[in-house]
Parts: sequence; structure tokens; C-alpha cells
Amino acid sequence: MDYELLASSEILLLVNLCVSLANAYITPLPSSAQETRPPVNTDTTIIPQPIAPGTKKQSRADQQASTTIAGAVSLPPAVIKNEDYRAALDVCEYAIHETNEEVAKPLSVSIRDRQTLLQLWVTVKQLLQQSVRSAITTILGEEDETTSSINTLSRAVLAVDVLSRLESGYNSTSEGMNLKQTVTFVDQCGWSDPLIELQLWCRLGIVANRANDPETALFCRDKALEIITVFQTQKVEKFQLSLANEYVSRACGAYAECLVRQQTGQKQERKEVLAIFVEA
Repeated sequence: MDYELLASSEILLLVNLCVSLANAYITPLPSSAQETRPPVNTDTTIIPQPIAPGTKKQSRADQQASTTIAGAVSLPPAVIKNEDYRAALDVCEYAIHETNEEVAKPLSVSIRDRQTLLQLWVTVKQLLQQSVRSAITTILGEEDETTSSINTLSRAVLAVDVLSRLESGYNSTSEGMNLKQTVTFVDQCGWSDPLIELQLWCRLGIVANRANDPETALFCRDKALEIITVFQTQKVEKFQLSLANEYVSRACGAYAECLVRQQTGQKQERKEVLAIFVEA
């Protein structure tokens, strides 16, 4: 029996279990449509208690009395949510710690298997309104000079993910590197997984489009077109090729949209933009 292969599958199972558990903590599971409505006042909203099976129907006065008693000991929904979010954060950070290279050796987890975990961690930090930048060293350790290490690649994934959220409710510009710095960082990394690298260039191209930066959007598109040749020249699974084509299409589309806003209305410029849209 290949014990190393077995152990590798177990550490991957740990990551998947932690991702599922953390998602369960942050996903609301209302039991009725009524509970999906936002409370008017989270400090005084009472959580109705279900009637046990076989119990006689209570009178209105009894119902009010029992509800008042239940409400006296219940916690505000906001407090309950924060406790769940903190539990999700603990689960994510445990899994990240266990898959850090210095802890997992001689085993390792690929950046593709770790990406969802890292992005979920950012989501939970966002829900808790906590800083990401100051916590990265805590969960990943000190920066690694090796450009292809899981530590370095994880930092690149986090940098792109945080940058992508800047216009999605995560508005602190001090949370990470700016667009130019992130593009340089991702470009300097030694990626062993072309699909993850392609996805990051796609996301950076979309960010560049939002920032009205055609030069960076063009660079991201060119990087995407460069990487797609790997999928066209090598035998890969069909779903990977489908994803790769979608990423390239989005990167090209982001660049074209950016050019549309920059063009002055000249006929030649319009032709160039239309050609890029067709390419996308």
C-alpha cells in the first residue's frame, strides 16, 4: 500500500471537510419564509419556539407568555451570526495551518486544492469586518522567497481575491496590494497549475477594466492568450478546456470593454474593438 498517497488523500479530505463545515457555519438556513425577512430590531426580536408534537394547542395568552419567556433567554441574531462566523474562521485557519508546507511536510496540497479554502477565509474575514492584510502572516507565516512555493502562490491567490472584492463591499484599499503590484506579483510567481494562473489573469483583467486601465487589461489578456496554448497543445480533460476557454473569453471581453470607454469614436478604433469582441 502506498502510505504516502493515502496520507495525501487524507490531508485533501481534511481541506474539503473544513471547507464544507465553514460554509455550513456562514450559510443561513431559514426554516420558513418568515425567518428570511430582516428583523426590525435585532436587539428585541424574539425567536419563536416550536410546539412539541402531541402538545395541545395553546391559547393566545399562553403563546404570548411562552414567547416572552423564550425571548428573555434568546440571543440577538447578530450575536448568533458572529459566533458562527468566528467558528467558520477557526475552521478555515485550522485547515490553512495544517496545509502550510512546514506543517504538512513531507505531504503537500496543491494550490488548486487550497484556493477555495483561502477564498473562503477572505469571505469570513469580510463577514466579520476584520482586516485581511494584517492576518496573512499569521496564517501563512513569513514570506517565502521561492516563487513556486505554496506560501507564495497562496499569497498571490489572496492578493487577487481581495483586489477583486474592492467594489463588492470590501472597500478598504489598505487591505492589500494595488492593481499594478498584484499583476507584477502574479507574473513573478512560478505556477505549476496553468488553470489557476489563467483564472487569476482573467480576474485581474476584470479588475483592470473596472479601473479603466487599458494597459493592464491588455497585459492580462495577452497573458491569458499565452497560457491557453498549453490547453490547446496538450491533452487535458474536457471540463478544464471549457473553463480555460471561458477565462480567456472573459479576459478578452474585459479588455474590449475597457477600450470602448477609451475610444474617441474613430472608425479604425471601432473596428479594432469589434475585432477584440469577436475574439472574445
